[in-house]
Amino acid sequence: MRIQPLAIISTILTAGVHSTTTYDDGSQHSLGPDDVASNMYVTVANGSTLNILSSTSLRGCCNDNDVTSLPKPTVEVDGSSTLSVTGDDVSIVGSNTTVDGGGDVIGASAVELFNSSDILLQGTIRMNGGDGSEDCTTGSGGHALVLRSESTAVVEGDVLLKGGCGASSGNALYVVGEGTSAFVHSGVLNGMVLVEDGGSASVHGGLFLEPIVVKGAMSSVTFYGCFQQSESGTTVKAVEVTGSFQDGVESRPINLNLFDGASVVLENDADCENLGDDESAVGNMTDAVDVDDGGNNVTDVEDVGNTTASDAGGYPTFSPTYLTYPPTTSNGFALKGRYLATAFALIFALFGNVLVLL
Repeated sequence: MRIQPLAIISTILTAGVHSTTTYDDGSQHSLGPDDVASNMYVTVANGSTLNILSSTSLRGCCNDNDVTSLPKPTVEVDGSSTLSVTGDDVSIVGSNTTVDGGGDVIGASAVELFNSSDILLQGTIRMNGGDGSEDCTTGSGGHALVLRSESTAVVEGDVLLKGGCGASSGNALYVVGEGTSAFVHSGVLNGMVLVEDGGSASVHGGLFLEPIVVKGAMSSVTFYGCFQQSESGTTVKAVEVTGSFQDGVESRPINLNLFDGASVVLENDADCENLGDDESAVGNMTDAVDVDDGGNNVTDVEDVGNTTASDAGGYPTFSPTYLTYPPTTSNGFALKGRYLATAFALIFALFGNVLVLL
């Protein structure tokens, strides 16, 4: 049997080289565990929609020593596109890459959104930024979820957002730019939440294990339920918010640091009573256990779900059509090892076709 060299080399290289799957035709698609290759990147662009199904694990390539720029996110959503993750047991982990052939390892983001794109997290989801090192003492951790340029996120369900570890840690959630918004209804945010340059976050539930940092006069964080705040400091305001969410579940105290005129807003329910009588309650704290996500240590805290978007009336500014998932098509194309495959194929082509004996 005679086989063309390009086909042979492409098959060989997919085991050790990262692949990129792109959805950019403006249609709806789904991605399940049978569609995933190792060291796989995903791009959703040009108004396309992608739903990630249950039991799907994605992780970017590790330690590309020839990388000359910051490592790319495992999933990138751009151009008014939509990512919907409504399945269970979904894991998305950022890569960790040595830049310019040496130096410390830089962790990449798990997911980044650009240019009026949307994301819905509504299943059992673990999203980790890449780690700077195995022992978390060197390198830079990547962010779990990044929102830029008027993009929007809705976080519901049993969701864990964890920044990568290292000498400097990544953020669990990073919201940057005017018109960029995050709506957090539940889940565990293990890592700092950073809101800046006009971004906003609306908090209806969830467990925040590290402070929320808000920068810029146009940036804000709003809490919904029955809350009160205490603050100190002048140049940097340190704020502690205590109280309960809209479903009556009491929150552990949430700490915020406000810079350059940033604000925290308390949208309290009309029937709030005896606010502050019990500031020591941490209602939505439970026992934490470690889970294995294929290399990164994450923390799974169960039963921290609070108000859902439907219960609270919903606050996202977009009208997603992907809530009717799952779609029936999945025709994104995979460019597996395209550069090395092409190079080796050209070399083999100089010596003629390759014969394969079956």
